[in-house]
Parts: sequence; C-alpha cells; structure tokens
Amino acid sequence: MIAEPVSVSSGMYPPPKGYFPKIQAVLRKYDIQFFCDEVVTGFGRSGQMFASEALDIEPDCMTCAKGITGAYMPIAGIVMGERFNQRLDLGNEAKGWFAHGGTHHAHAVSAAVALEVLNIFERRDILGHVRRVIPHWNKMLDSMLDHPLVVSNRKFGLMGAFDVALPGEGKAGPAASLKVGGLSKAIYEAGLQTGVIVRPLAGCFVMAPPLIITESEIDELGRRLRSALDIALGGVTRAAAE
Repeated sequence: MIAEPVSVSSGMYPPPKGYFPKIQAVLRKYDIQFFCDEVVTGFGRSGQMFASEALDIEPDCMTCAKGITGAYMPIAGIVMGERFNQRLDLGNEAKGWFAHGGTHHAHAVSAAVALEVLNIFERRDILGHVRRVIPHWNKMLDSMLDHPLVVSNRKFGLMGAFDVALPGEGKAGPAASLKVGGLSKAIYEAGLQTGVIVRPLAGCFVMAPPLIITESEIDELGRRLRSALDIALGGVTRAAAE
C-alpha cells in the first residue's frame, strides 16, 4: 500500500485520529507492506521530522525529498526497513547487480547540501521552533473563519487549508465543485496583489509557510490574506451587480 500521511495536493485533509494504526493492523494481518510518501510532509512540516511520527505510522519503506535540501538542490531518498530491503535483494541476486537508480543518484553536491540542512535543523532547533509557532499559526487560521468567503478550515502542523464558497452558498454550493479557475483562483490572484502566495484547488486553497516563520510574520501573513479575501469578495460582489 502506498499513501501520503496527509495529501496536500488533494486539499490537505488530515486523517481521522487512529486512522493509520487501524490501516496498518489490516496490512499486517495480510502481510502487506506499507510504503509511505513523505516527499511533502517530511522534514519538519508536522513539527516532527516526519509526519509518520506525528500520526503513529510505522512504514516499511518511506520516500523523502524537497525539504532534505531546503529545495536548494535536487535530491531524494528511499528509507526502508530490513524486510523491504530483503525483497530488493532477491531481485538483485536474480539480476546479478543492484538494478535500481535515480536521475540524481548519489550526487556529491546535493548530498553535501542535505547534510548541511540536517545540521541546520539541529543547530537552530527547527523542529522545536515549528512546534512553538504552530499554536499561533492555528490561531491565525481560525481568525479567518468569520470572513464571508470562508466556510471552514483544516490544520495539520505548519500547514493549513480553507474551504471557500460564495456568500450564502455554503460548502455544498456550486463554488465547492468549481475547478481551479473559479473562486479559489480569484483568491490566489488577489493574494498576488497583497504579497501572499496560496495554492488554489477545487473549492479550497492551501498554504504551507517556511518552517522558520515567526509569530509576527504569521500575523502579517494573516493581515495580507484577509486583504486578499476582501479583494476577491469585492470582485464577486461587482460581478453579481453587473
């Protein structure tokens, strides 16, 4: 089974409490291994080094990338347990060589950058900082719930998502099923005017700020986000009047 701890690209829906432990119990019963995709959620986004730790996931194999070099250099990694590795060994023995590789496999510069990023994580206590600012981040996300375009929000670590809809329609209204290009795209474009970049999706948008963001910067982000929502609301109101 292959899964992300939290799928950001689908709208950032955190799993219900206990979901993955129950899934893993079924997988173990039928001897199915679990492949966890931590490309987006790995390296501090959850307040732990990997979201698997935050969600009580015990993967047999895990992919990681992006955050391992702060995106300064291309690199990815596959971390696997002994049983998963044994299955690779069976194929390797049949082939007579290690029949696996990657485009940027073992690049010396990327590896050096990754090591330095891990040093920075420890030296600057990045995980501790993320955990300390998460409550303030959540408070900012909740402060947007009174806006006419915001229906609800979702929170996980230093990530957030907002469901949006036209005033009076609610989550189940037509705006909730619009493809990107509707209300969420209008909010994205308004955000560019106010200096905030959000990711527009169908009926919602998601945000994932830098791990080193401070409480004062979260406040400023919230101010600019509300301005973007106001601009988008003004556009909707003018369009309705016309």
